[in-house]
Amino acid sequence: MKNFKLAQIVLAAGILALSMSAYAATPTTTLIDGVLLSAGGSPAADGSYDVVFSVYEASSGGAAAWTETGKITTVGGRFTHALGSVEPIDADKLVGLTKQYLGIKVGSDPELPRQMLHATVFTLVAAKALTVACDGCIGSNQITNGSVAAAKVGFNFAASATKGGAAIDLACTGCVSVAEMKFDGDVDLAGNSLKAKNGTFSGDLVAATVTATSFAGSFTCSLAPT
Repeated sequence: MKNFKLAQIVLAAGILALSMSAYAATPTTTLIDGVLLSAGGSPAADGSYDVVFSVYEASSGGAAAWTETGKITTVGGRFTHALGSVEPIDADKLVGLTKQYLGIKVGSDPELPRQMLHATVFTLVAAKALTVACDGCIGSNQITNGSVAAAKVGFNFAASATKGGAAIDLACTGCVSVAEMKFDGDVDLAGNSLKAKNGTFSGDLVAATVTATSFAGSFTCSLAPT
């Protein structure tokens, strides 16, 4: 038997979905105003009632995504309650809901018809999405491939002109070891010189002019007859 019915429920502010650890500066409760009537239609007797508040994705059936058990005090049938004041609202449990419905169960009565929560309840969801104040809560799995452009990087780095291309703008000394280098073709120094303490070649050395202070090694020299 139903002893009560809900004549009205109004959300005075938005809810529903920010964990306090994620964004402590945003309020994590939502105030609701309601009017509780007896089954006959008159205001419920003034007093305190045990109430269970639940948020669902559907207007009927299904498991609650969030539940809070508390008390309300009615005066002329009217009551107010801050959702989240007893059981913190967990954004991670609610942010994925396509719709949100609030169910209210008074005492041992069956749950009253659910009320759909409209756009304002997503206020805190938006706040969470726009402002993330946490350490280590964003990993590589949360970042879309190719979504971080060079303009968003606050340090100097070598980038490629094309995806998967060779790095350009490599401004450093000693930052690339020989083990990291592999030449797939001839190295063109243009008008620059090659300076080295020693040189070992497995093939021919071709040069327009060779200048040296001395030559050391075992070699043969053949002179063509004149």
